[in-house]
Order: sequence, then C-alpha cells, then structure tokens
Amino acid sequence: MKNDTKLKLITIFTKIFNISIKKNSLNKITKINHQNFSKWDSINKLNLIIAIEQEFKLKIKDKEIENLNSFNDALKIIKSKTKK
Repeated sequence: MKNDTKLKLITIFTKIFNISIKKNSLNKITKINHQNFSKWDSINKLNLIIAIEQEFKLKIKDKEIENLNSFNDALKIIKSKTKK
C-alpha cells in the first residue's frame, strides 16, 4: 500500500504540474519542492491540495496546508491521515 500511495501522489503531481513522465524522472518528481520548482505557485498548490483530498478522500487542515511545501510533505500528510 505504501508504494501505491506514492505512485498515486506521483500521478497527481504530474497532472497538476504538467510534468511528462520519462524513464528516470520518477525520482526527480519525489524531490520537488516550492523552492526548486518554478511551476509551484499558489494556484497549483491549491489544485494539488484539492486533488489529494479527492483522491485519498481526506481533509487537509489549514496548518498542514501552510506546511505543505514539497512532495515529501504531501506524502507525510497522506500517510498520517490514512494509517489504520
């Protein structure tokens, strides 16, 4: 399930940020953050949050939104909310 979550999140990132998936690009996607990626703006961050909430059927709180600044941040939020 861990890899499934990561792959779903990679798919969301590729759609929101319009990234074409190449053979060796998956690792690069997991390193995306607001400082190293020019397409990370407020509109795309909002779209990212909406897509994550819909895909994983969860609600991201305001404080979590403030701290969501990278792929890994998003993954941590999802994992914390989907633990069973």
